[in-house]
Amino acid sequence: MLNYANHIRDKMMESPVLASQAAANEIDQFGASPDFEKVMMKAVVDAFKSHKTMSEQVLKK
Repeated sequence: MLNYANHIRDKMMESPVLASQAAANEIDQFGASPDFEKVMMKAVVDAFKSHKTMSEQVLKK
């Protein structure tokens, strides 16, 4: 589970807007960013798609 959380965090920090906000704000302000949830949901969906594809490839073998 920790690897998953780290993966999501890393994907979120690929957003220049979010990375800039993380550097400039305290954790409470950063978490309250209107961009935070949007970027997090995109990272979760992207991770789901990636893991689903990899799982399907393993199951086909």
